[in-house]
This record gives sequence, C-alpha cells and structure tokens, in this order.
Amino acid sequence: SELAPPLLGALLFDLGFRLSYRTVRGLAAEMDVDGSGGISLAELALWYDFVAGEEARRVARRNAGAAGALRRAAARCLPRGRARVAVAWVCLWFVFALCSVLAVAYGRAMGEATTRLMLTSWGLSELQFAAVEEPLVVTLLVTLPALLEKALDACDSWGNAVAGCLAATAGRCFRCCG
Repeated sequence: SELAPPLLGALLFDLGFRLSYRTVRGLAAEMDVDGSGGISLAELALWYDFVAGEEARRVARRNAGAAGALRRAAARCLPRGRARVAVAWVCLWFVFALCSVLAVAYGRAMGEATTRLMLTSWGLSELQFAAVEEPLVVTLLVTLPALLEKALDACDSWGNAVAGCLAATAGRCFRCCG
C-alpha cells in the first residue's frame, strides 16, 4: 500500500511538520523514488532516515567547538522546569526589593515632592510597558510567524528552509521560557 500526497500531508502534520499542500506535493515527488505516484513505506523510511541524519549532523555541528562546550556547560547548570520559574520569581522579587530600597533612600535624601515625582515617572513608565509595549510584542510574536509563513510559502525550498529555521527557533524559545 502506498500513501497519496493528501495522506502524506496528514501523516506529516501528525508528526509535527506544518507544510502547505503545495510543499507536500513537492516533497511527495522527491520521496517517490520509483515514480509510482505514491509513497511506499520504504520510501518514507528512506526520507525519514535522511531527515534524522541531517538533524544529527546539525546538532553535531552546533555542539562542536568552544560554543558547543559552553552550551553543554550552561545546559548542565541552568535550572529546569519549575525550578527555572522559581529562579525567575526570586530575581523579580529581588528587583522589586532593590527598587523599594532605592525609593526609600531617594525619598530620605531628596524629600517628599521629588520622591513623588520619581515614583510617578516610574508608574507611567510601567503603564507604558504594560499597556503599549507588552501587547505589541505579544501581537508580533503571534502574527509574525503566520505572516512570514504565507509570504515564504511562495518561495518553495528557500522559504521552507527559512520557515523551518524560524519554527525551530520559536519552538526552542517557547520550550526555554515555558
């Protein structure tokens, strides 16, 4: 039994590959070594081995040299999962405590009116961040990948390479931050 391009697309989607139908058709044509019009299990396994080998070579290149040694050392030292969230909260509270100490010290040294002005400017700065910058960043993070995917979809192989790189980078960022 062989897979037709629509079934291949569904299978790849289930495996985590987000590809357009046009890209799936092109990939199916590349995978169809015997020219039968469908993808056999052997052809799928050959393609998967190729993709896995490319990924292994990419990881080996990334982990080579001084930069790779630094990445491995950092990976061993950085906290994981909930510990990372706890460290982030401790850092946030440390910043809050430092700002509180600075505000009290500034208030004692400069007087009530100047301290009120400083705290007002801090509040306006935080309001700008929370009301303008943060929503803008979230909107860009949500919409930019979709817009880039549509724009790069017309560029076939080059577009797929860039989109794959962007998706991998975004996935890595979300795994690190989540």
